[in-house]
Amino acid sequence: MAAVAALTAAAAEPQAAEKTDSLHVAALSPEEAAAVDSIAALRLRLAPKQIESIFDTNDVVVLDTLDSGNDAVQVVLYSNNTWKYVRNREVAKDSTIFEKYWDTKTLFPYKEVDMSSMPKSVVIDLIDSLTGYHCPYQGSVHPRGKYGPRRRRQHQGVDLPLKTGDPVYATFCGRVRISEYNKGGYGNLVIIRH
Repeated sequence: MAAVAALTAAAAEPQAAEKTDSLHVAALSPEEAAAVDSIAALRLRLAPKQIESIFDTNDVVVLDTLDSGNDAVQVVLYSNNTWKYVRNREVAKDSTIFEKYWDTKTLFPYKEVDMSSMPKSVVIDLIDSLTGYHCPYQGSVHPRGKYGPRRRRQHQGVDLPLKTGDPVYATFCGRVRISEYNKGGYGNLVIIRH
């Protein structure tokens, strides 16, 4: 009996040594091995990685991001003494501009809006990094299609002498609300909500 106890103790000693030795992973229980593996995998996933830019940044680094007083806009400061407006995507996601009065059939869906509360004019900055202004068309306007009076009524748009395939751009970022031929006098019509 004493011999069996001595053999059991001798066999247990190497296992204890193997368990304490960090190089012998095979001696770990499956639960311990899974815990070590998941911690290592987690560390690897959370380790910071440098992403190579496809653009030449000339070693320009973002120094800080500042609030602008408008929750939807922030100012990013760069190491080369430049700055840029940036939209806060979280605020933009919550915006209802593309949901309220969104109608893809009616040209003027704002009939129940009280226009008297709207300002008479609005200042739009064309040259800044936030608005992304783009000139819609480079060229002359159709001679009969100018903005102003035409056939005893006000002409509210500009007619462009385009051919199929000629590029036309939206002045600002937005979503197309209507894109169709209009029989009411507008012709080929694209309405973009900005």
